[in-house]
Amino acid sequence: GGKPLAFPTGGRAFVGVMLLVLPWWILVFALTGLYSLDSRHGRLYELGRIFAASAAGTMLLIFLDFFNPEPLFPSKSIPILGFVFAFLLVAIARAIVRFIQHRLFQRGVGVRRLLLLGQGDTYQQLISAYHNAYHGGIEVLNLRDTFRMPEDIVSLRKIHNGYQIDEIITTTQHLTKQKP
Repeated sequence: GGKPLAFPTGGRAFVGVMLLVLPWWILVFALTGLYSLDSRHGRLYELGRIFAASAAGTMLLIFLDFFNPEPLFPSKSIPILGFVFAFLLVAIARAIVRFIQHRLFQRGVGVRRLLLLGQGDTYQQLISAYHNAYHGGIEVLNLRDTFRMPEDIVSLRKIHNGYQIDEIITTTQHLTKQKP
């Protein structure tokens, strides 16, 4: 014969290799943005990041197995099964986290409060862009009817503090640094 299909692998050696690989695997997940809870990207984009991170981690294991004198895996199919399970488990976990995040957003938890100030085409484009952003954790405050456009930074700070605003976007260039 040929090469054997299965190799006995000691548990200590396998755990040792996994502990060596774990920090690199975490780094790969961090570099692909999987530890970010940013929900502005679609599901397909996120699945692509999960696929890339899982594939990179699996390739690292295969790379180590190639250069190790003793086989790391009891079977040649283990890395492929590991990739499939890593992809599925991370995708399911991310879906659960996204579901919980959206439920919390609906209750107002973790929502960023955004104040848009201004007028004209740019203002209207921003209002349109952020109109449906509540599901992404952004609540757009429309205080246009409550306040006149602030003319200085001091007035803007009062509005910021009074309404617990996280971000202010203004489309005007006419703010002065001090009250006139």
